[in-house]
Amino acid sequence: MGQRGSLKELCSCKKRCVAMAKEQKSRFYILWRCAIMLLCWHKHGD
Repeated sequence: MGQRGSLKELCSCKKRCVAMAKEQKSRFYILWRCAIMLLCWHKHGD
């Protein structure tokens, strides 16, 4: 019975890690797109 509990904890920990990784990836993507947009805007603004 002890193994099932630790296995469940491992799964929930893995799910949390995957969710955090997805969130970081989406944040990085948003920052990347903003940087590209600002660079293009600056380039075409002249």
